[in-house]
Formats: sequence, C-alpha cells, structure tokens
Amino acid sequence: NHKNLQRLEYIKSVSAEHYIGLDNEDEVSLMRKKWVPAEIGYNGDKFPVKIRIKGQSIDHWGKFPSYKIKVTDGNTILGMKRFALQHPKTRGFMNEWYFHKFLKYNGLINLRYDFVNISVNGDTRPVYALEENFGKRLLENNSRKDGLIFRILKSQVQIQQPESEIKKVSYMKEGIEDLKMKIRDFSNGKLVAEKVFDIESMAKLYAIIDLWGNRHAIQLKNTRFYFNPITTLIEPIAYDQQVVYKTQHLGLMGEEKKVNEKVSLDADFFELLFNNEKFYREYVKQLEIISDKTFLDNFFEEISSEETKIVSKLYKS
Repeated sequence: NHKNLQRLEYIKSVSAEHYIGLDNEDEVSLMRKKWVPAEIGYNGDKFPVKIRIKGQSIDHWGKFPSYKIKVTDGNTILGMKRFALQHPKTRGFMNEWYFHKFLKYNGLINLRYDFVNISVNGDTRPVYALEENFGKRLLENNSRKDGLIFRILKSQVQIQQPESEIKKVSYMKEGIEDLKMKIRDFSNGKLVAEKVFDIESMAKLYAIIDLWGNRHAIQLKNTRFYFNPITTLIEPIAYDQQVVYKTQHLGLMGEEKKVNEKVSLDADFFELLFNNEKFYREYVKQLEIISDKTFLDNFFEEISSEETKIVSKLYKS
C-alpha cells in the first residue's frame, strides 16, 4: 500500500544520506532490515510477500532501489522462497549471469539469476536482476541435501538460516557444534584443510576467481558456505562477483604463498588454506583446466542460445 511504499522510499533515502560503508547495528542499517507486507502479481497469480530495502552501499539506493523479497503463506515464485530484485548495474549487468553459469558448468553451487520486467504500483521500472537468496531451495536446485548455510567471520560461524528451520531437521541442529569445532580447529592449525573443506570445490572456485580477475565474491564477509551433511565437508557458495578484470590486474591468488610451512598464529583464512599441499596441488590443477581454450569455448557454446535471450531482455532497457 501507499504508506508502506513511502516507508521503503524513506529508508532508501536515509540510507543514501547516511552511508557508512558497512552493514552495522546502527539505526539506519537496522531500518533496512524491517519488512513491510506487499503483494506480487506474476503470471496471473497474486502472492503475499514481505519486502524490504537491501544493500550495503549507495549503488542500491538510487532512483531504482534494490529490494529483498520473502514469499509468505507457504508459496514460492519461480521455485524460490526468498530472492532479491535490483538494478542490473549493481552486479555488473551480464557479468554476474556469466559467473553463475560458469559455477554451474564446473559443478559448483550457483544461484538462480535472471532478468525480469517489474512495475511497482503501476510505475514501470527498467529490467531488474532477480537473484536467488540462500536456503534449502537453493540447495535442492543444486542437487544438495538440506544442510547448514553459514558465513565465517573471525574464525566464528554465523548460521544464515532461521533457528525455526534448523530445529525441524535433527542432523542440522546437531551439526552446528561439529561445524563450529571444525572451523575452530582449522583456524588453530589442529585440523588439516581436507578434513574440513571439499578441497576440489574450494580450489575450483579460487581458480575461477583468478580467471574473473576480481576477488570481491570470495571475501569472507561475502562468501557463504554449505556444510554438506553427507560428506561432512564444507563447500563454497559464491555470489556478488560483479566485475571482470584482466587476470594480471591482481595476479593469481596462489602467487607467493607458503606451502607446508609453519604459519603464524595470526595467519588469515587464505594463508591457512593455501599452505595445505593437497589444496595447492588441486588449485594448480583447476587453473590448468579452466584456462584451457577448448574448455572455455565449450562453455560459451553451451550457453550461447540462452545468452542471446538474456541479452535481448537487457536491451529492452
């Protein structure tokens, strides 16, 4: 309704005026986390949803703001319970689409990412990017068993699912302590990387990041992880890549890393990971695979028809 739309517009404006560069517990950041009820019409059906302003930077709070959507009453839209709607420029237009397609091509967890026409209370917007959020439907779409999705912040585990969801699945509830112990022991040097992480998927991701030439998606504050209840190993969930640079701009992540050497107590996550010989060997192997011209040609050929349709959607705006 009009009152709630005005509320969202106000939160967007205040966010842009008081930009602090971080998503903190300040008053404005907390305002962005407030949901309002709304309704989405799609394919002739109407769905009750909750909606809020999203983003941690001013590119989300311009004339065409970014939103987070939560579909209620047990419904889904396009098979998703939660997703974001944002101007395509916030993710580098086609860059993010290529990124997720390449993750999928390499067997990694990837978000559903598309471009859609939207209007808000009759106000037609440019084509918006639709980006899946994290939850069990993301895992199902990637043929993964329901499990914990989390972030690693200062060697601490931050679970991304609501407690109500975790309580419903016994192995998820019981797995939290096991997960926390694995991350703690890895950070302390008590557990080797292959006992904690799915080495192949982690190495694939970092090789892909080298190819894309930008490391925004693998900053720990941005990366989500999946604790696979079958393998009891951790897999990465990458998103928000945005930019493509020449690889030589930042160089390779594995350059000048120490392998099988004693690391300092304050070593960061990446130093610990690359110090592991099994991981480093897999990383080099994956670099050789994805830099192969035939491999890349096959990827672009596989996505070409879908790519043409997606580009035509963007050209409408």
